[in-house]
Amino acid sequence: VTCEPAMTLAMWPRHRAMYSSKTPVKKFRGTLAKAGERTGNVDGMLVKVADFYDAEVDTLVKALTSLMEPLLICFLGIVTGGIVMAMFLPICQMSSVIQ
Repeated sequence: VTCEPAMTLAMWPRHRAMYSSKTPVKKFRGTLAKAGERTGNVDGMLVKVADFYDAEVDTLVKALTSLMEPLLICFLGIVTGGIVMAMFLPICQMSSVIQ
């Protein structure tokens, strides 16, 4: 019986780009995957990568939400002011016609 060597993540064609990437985030992901391979804990390391991305997305969503809140408040103020003016302008015009 012959035993073939086990394939590592770096050998899989679809994961090869993960190791050859130059961006810091992808280097981080590849480094953790390689460390998981060496220790035999690939799933644990990938869970850490998922937690990192989850925290990063949460931070980004909070930042975008905090930027959108003032714009939304201004927009709603303008819409409400327009509705109030549309209601009271005819009343003021009717009072000038009556006199």
